[in-house]
Amino acid sequence: MVSLVGNIKDGDIRAEPFPHVCSTAALRPGHYRKLAETFPDVVAACPELMTKNNSGEAFSALEAREGGFLSPAWREFIDYHYSRAFYLDVIRLLGDQMRKVHPHLEAQLGKPLESLTVAPRPTPGNADVLVECQFCINTPVREVSRVRGVHVDSPKKLFNALLYMRLDEDDVAGGDLDLCRFRDKPRFQQVSVPDEAVEIVDHVPYRANTLILIINSPFALHGVTPRRPTHHIRRYFNFLAELRQPIFDLAPYQDRQTPWALMAGAAKY
Repeated sequence: MVSLVGNIKDGDIRAEPFPHVCSTAALRPGHYRKLAETFPDVVAACPELMTKNNSGEAFSALEAREGGFLSPAWREFIDYHYSRAFYLDVIRLLGDQMRKVHPHLEAQLGKPLESLTVAPRPTPGNADVLVECQFCINTPVREVSRVRGVHVDSPKKLFNALLYMRLDEDDVAGGDLDLCRFRDKPRFQQVSVPDEAVEIVDHVPYRANTLILIINSPFALHGVTPRRPTHHIRRYFNFLAELRQPIFDLAPYQDRQTPWALMAGAAKY
């Protein structure tokens, strides 16, 4: 079975500026090509999205599967990545790092990470972990802009993974991922962070078959670089695992000087 983390090597697991995985050859070339060539045609399904400037849009892979929109390769791929087996793949790879980042989490949950129950989001019930797979695009760019500034993911997320699926013909600059750390004390505007509060430590180019998997925390700071005008979409496959309750609290770090309009604008993330 093909797993997003099946080809990860020791050198792909990095500690700075926060624990994460970065692989520039996530899937075997033949399998990646099958998926890339049959990535769902979101543009045809939702042509109205193309009027938006550099807008981030996500579509449930489970709904796409149930709607009969996926190739056999994609159906097999997402079935595995919605499973507890894939969750355990990640825990075997990064469980020790997760325990270092969140040393009290297992005590709060009352069980080890390996024993948590898993279900697709938004399944009713009481599974400990909800997993989600999404087909994601950023719409064409009319004005130089970035789809998302520096931020951390929702405090409910345990980890989040992006598989970049850049189109071969896409030659526009930008859309890369900056990995950052605070210059001084943490400052948040909801989950977003002012540019002046961070320094860039690493840079992950937006390239086909590149995987970035982030252990979420208040210090897992990342943001997308600006894209120049282009008619091409930026596309990637997203996988996330979240708990039913937040695993950290950003309230002590909120920037109280931030205008309410900015706070409200960030809340949707």
